[in-house]
Amino acid sequence: MSFTGDIKKEILGHENAARHCLLAETAAYLSCLGNLDDGKLSIVPENDQVSERIASLFFKLYGVKSFEITDETKRLEILHSVKMTEGIGDTVSAVLLKMSCCRRAALTAWFMCMGSISDPKKNYHCEFACRSEAQAQQIIELLSDFDVSAHSMIRKGRSVVYIKESESIAELLNIVGAHVALMDLENLRIEKELRNDVNRAVNCDTANARKLADASSRQIEDIRLLMDNGAFASLPDGLKEIASVRLENPYVSLEELGKLLDQPIGKSGVNHRLRKLSEAADKLRKGDS
Repeated sequence: MSFTGDIKKEILGHENAARHCLLAETAAYLSCLGNLDDGKLSIVPENDQVSERIASLFFKLYGVKSFEITDETKRLEILHSVKMTEGIGDTVSAVLLKMSCCRRAALTAWFMCMGSISDPKKNYHCEFACRSEAQAQQIIELLSDFDVSAHSMIRKGRSVVYIKESESIAELLNIVGAHVALMDLENLRIEKELRNDVNRAVNCDTANARKLADASSRQIEDIRLLMDNGAFASLPDGLKEIASVRLENPYVSLEELGKLLDQPIGKSGVNHRLRKLSEAADKLRKGDS
């Protein structure tokens, strides 16, 4: 089963207890799947998961088991309860969304109908394929109430709400009650962060090693130039000593190099002496006496 399938299966394991939340959830389902034609109210679930949830809601709230309501009294009861007496729209009445729990219920229903989340092992992406721009904007507004950053775009003539940030996707999973999926996502995020930290450390060490090797190579080249041109013998003892130690230890850092001298010195002292050797070599290259 896909990551989205696992989430929806988990959501089905939870049910809202309060009537006001059940009504908000029902209204959200109707805004996606409901039709009102020739006096008949019908719902066409897109999959077994949604069908199971809607059947449970209709029985609890209205005592009906059918997805087609032809009885006028029952139809009016349903439409009145979800504030859709003027017809089935793509949005949910604000009257049904006054409480945070009801907003969660509506968002959960919309996710069940239109939502999907990519496998977080590959990338972070969540979206709702909405029926209209008005529906997309309502979803974005409700998500913002929970500090979830979402945006919309038009794809093949359809409004799509999408979320890219892993933190926002994690919060969405919390909103819809998919706590097992949330833990899986958080574990993957931790693994990725640790892996990235290790990669950064390795890259940093590699860069430092390369930098050290390049610097050492230049220093040894300068020292050999001084030796080959007879200029080494006239150098001060301190420069001769650091040069000899560098030739014997081409891969050690400046700090370690300083510890190898007869009278150890610090990193800045080593750097000063090596710079003097480099300046002397540069004079030879330029032909100065």
